[in-house]
Amino acid sequence: MDTYKHKKNSMDDKSLWGQVILKDPIAIETIYRRYFGDLYRYGMLLCEDEDIVKDCIQELFVRLLSPQTQLREVSNIKAYLFVSLRNAISSYQTYMPQNISIENEQTFNLSITDNELVTLFSQDDHSLRIAQQIRKAYQKLNTNQRQAIYLRFIKELSWEEISRLLNITPHSCMNLIARALLKMRELITPLSSPE
Repeated sequence: MDTYKHKKNSMDDKSLWGQVILKDPIAIETIYRRYFGDLYRYGMLLCEDEDIVKDCIQELFVRLLSPQTQLREVSNIKAYLFVSLRNAISSYQTYMPQNISIENEQTFNLSITDNELVTLFSQDDHSLRIAQQIRKAYQKLNTNQRQAIYLRFIKELSWEEISRLLNITPHSCMNLIARALLKMRELITPLSSPE
């Protein structure tokens, strides 16, 4: 059994997903272990209630195992899981609107503090100032812009994957991120001028 689990752990995502389609519980467990951290962090960005996020992640993996769930080939497992989790949290919101509101309360914040930045850039004051300015500019973006930046540059999703998550076209994603980067550049430029 341990050899079987080890074999699954060393499989690439595409091969592993083929086993998930066949409802292999070890493959599903491997996907769960591989992506739980990313799903949890993404879920907490959508909804600040840890119990709801964990319940929705659990429900997502229970559905993967269910014989009633028809799965298909996917090109990016992480993107598929992100979309599925967002849909699960949205469904939860439909039934329990007093608990969460994805559209109005999303906070896509960089989870790094000034103290952590000081630690990262302890030998380089200039890089530290730039990192702090980027973080402050990012915080001034609207929710959609922060979410798009987070998904593109932190989670490294493709335009198509982001468009599915945000329910907009890939071209709109590109425009949204371009406007966000332009706004950040405008916010950083005055900050980076000598005092």
